[in-house]
Amino acid sequence: MNKFSWLFFTFCLSFSFAQATHILGGEITYERVPNTTYRVMITVTCYTNDDSSIEFGGGMLDFGDGDSERLDYYNVVTTELYPNSNISKNVFQIQHYYNTYGNYTISYFEENRTEGILNMDNSVNTPFYIETTFVHNGNLEPKLKFLNDPVFKFYLGGDNSSYFLGEGEKNTILRYEMVAPKMDVETPVENYKFLDGVTLNGITGRLSFSTTNGIKVGFYNIAVKVLGYHEIEGEYVNTSSTIRDICILIEDGDFDLTVNVENEVGKTDDQIVLTANQTLGFNTRFTVNQMDAFRYEIIADAAIKPFIKDESVEISPNYEAKVDLTVFSDPGISRIRPYPVVLRLFIEKNGNVLIKDIGLMIYTVIVDEPPKLGNETIILNLENTADELQVFPSPANQYIRVTGKPVGASTEILNLTGKIFHKTIGKNGSIDTGDLKNGIYFLFNQGRWFKFVVQH
Repeated sequence: MNKFSWLFFTFCLSFSFAQATHILGGEITYERVPNTTYRVMITVTCYTNDDSSIEFGGGMLDFGDGDSERLDYYNVVTTELYPNSNISKNVFQIQHYYNTYGNYTISYFEENRTEGILNMDNSVNTPFYIETTFVHNGNLEPKLKFLNDPVFKFYLGGDNSSYFLGEGEKNTILRYEMVAPKMDVETPVENYKFLDGVTLNGITGRLSFSTTNGIKVGFYNIAVKVLGYHEIEGEYVNTSSTIRDICILIEDGDFDLTVNVENEVGKTDDQIVLTANQTLGFNTRFTVNQMDAFRYEIIADAAIKPFIKDESVEISPNYEAKVDLTVFSDPGISRIRPYPVVLRLFIEKNGNVLIKDIGLMIYTVIVDEPPKLGNETIILNLENTADELQVFPSPANQYIRVTGKPVGASTEILNLTGKIFHKTIGKNGSIDTGDLKNGIYFLFNQGRWFKFVVQH
């Protein structure tokens, strides 16, 4: 190799590494600019690893109408995600004029993801790609945004959960589907590994992640497709689709946390019905083996947040604290889609911060049979299959049988409104369905949702 070839090779290698090791996740949201018809405000939000000196930006932003441009570094607003997180939140906004109505896919492509993502091969050389598709016409108000960041920090040794808090039009119903992250248009990340400990409620957007089954300290990536259905002439039609590329950071910390949530009627179920002229109180008490301080924030849809009152009590000598929430009913918040409300706790100890999300799902309307969404009534995670598992009979009357699960094991059954029924596997794999109303249900097991019908 001559001197010129060696210098060229070294330059290319240096350029490759200069483009790497920073992106953790992100998403694209949109909203029509007020008092305009064809102009849309597009927001690209990405999260980066502060251990890298590479700045976010410089990738290709495609507007879906034939126009595209490089994302300008200098117009990115960067803030710390939260104190001592070592993660930056980067926001780029731009107005774009669409000169006609139609279906548009906005996408962003940049080299590369952060190094060392544990469920990807060679993530440092894997491109980062996100996209959002929406219908733009005179009957719809284009809008989709999220209330919480797609970055979750958990500690080893426990079960964790949070919600994907999406906010669209008042008459929009959201559904959630687990997918593989992408590296380009219609190109999933190569050799991506779905996590066994992750489950997703396709109706409520509740994400659960167990860190007790082979999970290590480090970064993981998952992706969730959020689909929006809008009511048009009495039917719900799919009008939007957004991929949230999500980072899960697992750390090893000395936290021994106990959380207890109760409402005024003495139930601990996180799915609550708020009827007209009703006020509900929720008492969240938590204890830690030791903590220096705590703070919290309430994350909720803008429609219901004004009707939530909060009050906290300081740390007691035995390291116990509590946060009380009171939710008031109002005719203006009545809708078929439930309201997820997240109480996010930040617990500090010896310079470390434990983040714990406590979710409440508040229903203001209960229906036995929700609206049909196009040709589907529900969209759930079907990525991981378990061919050895079977659920029968269907229709079922007093019981169903499940193969591949031990006696005494617990499982979850979900109805079409998103309500969860906790069940235990009995003799010969039987599960009691006598208390379930007639209708369609889903059993979650081994990473897959199995559909069955109850008919008494």
